[in-house]
Amino acid sequence: QSELFPDFRDLQEDQAAFGRTADSRGATRLGNLAAAGHSYDILKRCFDLIGALGLLALLSPLMIFIAVAIRVSSPGSIVFKQRRLTKGGKVFTMFKFRTMKINAESDTGAVWASMADPRVTRVGRYLRMWRLDELPQLINVLRGEMSLIGPRPERPEIATNLSRDLPSFNHRLAVKAG
Repeated sequence: QSELFPDFRDLQEDQAAFGRTADSRGATRLGNLAAAGHSYDILKRCFDLIGALGLLALLSPLMIFIAVAIRVSSPGSIVFKQRRLTKGGKVFTMFKFRTMKINAESDTGAVWASMADPRVTRVGRYLRMWRLDELPQLINVLRGEMSLIGPRPERPEIATNLSRDLPSFNHRLAVKAG
């Protein structure tokens, strides 16, 4: 009998079945879990593909409306491309609906947006408020660069500073960004 959420005590009792052994300090080491990890990766990828395709099909009318609203309200491209980090520190190009004026960081460089950021367009304020600017990231999920569930991908320039100030920041690069 398999369970979706097994009891923790059951997991402790079955450690040997998963190849776990205790070392001399009593710490638990993981044995060879390559087969289980590979199955998990396949299952997660299937979930990502089915989820992203379903969401794209369901939300495509809204995405078309957003694209028209961006085009009509301000000059520039509809989709914004930006370099981000994912699993293993790999750099990829992330897609978002453009919410800022063109060349918004030409004077400041890479900075996080503030609540009342003057660089944000009128339509962009609504997109950001409802997180609709992130819908094009479903394309990144289909391409295998992101997952539906995972840590927020950060920009390489900002990640460098964050990893210096927060030593555990790079742990997020152990899994695919989401």
